[in-house]
Amino acid sequence: MHGVARLFAILLLSFCSATPLFAQAFDGEDDSKIYLGYTNVGGKHGCELGYDEGINDYLSYGARFTILANKVENNEEESRILDYSDFGFYFNFHWMEILKLPDQLDIYMGPMLSFKTASFQTGVRYNFSELFGLYASCQYNFFETFKPRRDADVFPHKFAFSAGITISI
Repeated sequence: MHGVARLFAILLLSFCSATPLFAQAFDGEDDSKIYLGYTNVGGKHGCELGYDEGINDYLSYGARFTILANKVENNEEESRILDYSDFGFYFNFHWMEILKLPDQLDIYMGPMLSFKTASFQTGVRYNFSELFGLYASCQYNFFETFKPRRDADVFPHKFAFSAGITISI
């Protein structure tokens, strides 16, 4: 697994270093992005896939799907994918205009409501080109919204850290 992560990092750095720096991290109403990355929720590793749509220069909304890896016990006969996955919607406020940040950089924060938790997130994006960029985010899951089937403690009351790539569409 470490070899795949290293290869991904090398390819990403190679691509980004060959791309001119002229993009905006958040372009307001015309901004649409998908993002894919690594996530860690309370020490459990996984990946996330999301979509972000700009409303105006300060606000955006989106959706995110998270799935965490879980060890299958010998005596388990059914998959526990529902316990280790989550889907939610969020609303973000973007600080790029207010803080007069460079066009390539954006800081955002906002609430998120998912099937498992209600949380608050903050993050940063940096675009290397009109198409590709990187993001890193942190969120705290305050309380559970709908109780999971077995593992009620997988998502609620945990910090989640994420990092990955963004693709403008």
